[in-house]
Amino acid sequence: MNQDAFLDDLHRRASASGRTILFPEATDIRTVQAAVRLGRRGTINPVLVRRGDAATGPVPAGGAQLIDPLNDPRRAEVAAHLLARRREKGLSEQDADQLSRDPLYFADALVALGHADACVAGAVHTTAEVIRAALWTVGAATGVRTVSSAFYMIVPEFRGGGGEVLTFTDCAVVRSTFWYVFE
Repeated sequence: MNQDAFLDDLHRRASASGRTILFPEATDIRTVQAAVRLGRRGTINPVLVRRGDAATGPVPAGGAQLIDPLNDPRRAEVAAHLLARRREKGLSEQDADQLSRDPLYFADALVALGHADACVAGAVHTTAEVIRAALWTVGAATGVRTVSSAFYMIVPEFRGGGGEVLTFTDCAVVRSTFWYVFE
């Protein structure tokens, strides 16, 4: 599939689903611009999650909703959810309250609680941080023991045949057998 067809197909399928997607890295201008563009195009209902005390400029008008975990009425529900999931692992009420103020954990918990369909992160946070927050708030599906991540890159022609869509999986999360040979 060529790159234009790939993107058109993604937008078409996403538009048909009417999903609400949270973007907890709303201090990153690339994230804000992408979320606003997707909202204006009608691909998704984007929601930027950013603390009101974050040192960044204003969100562009139109195209995306903005929520602040510091004053959102669901923050207590998020803290209770975190505590219920992680108390046995040593998470205290104070720790749960602190995590509920973090845009990444707040957004993931909103997904777990059914207030949104998905959370997109990784432009600012490391893969480990993104996966940890998702596991702590949402968890893996029943029967799933291994989680990982993947991303697509649309690249210009570099080996003939035009531009391509490449998929990269996260080998930092799932250790391959190859690495065992060298340990």
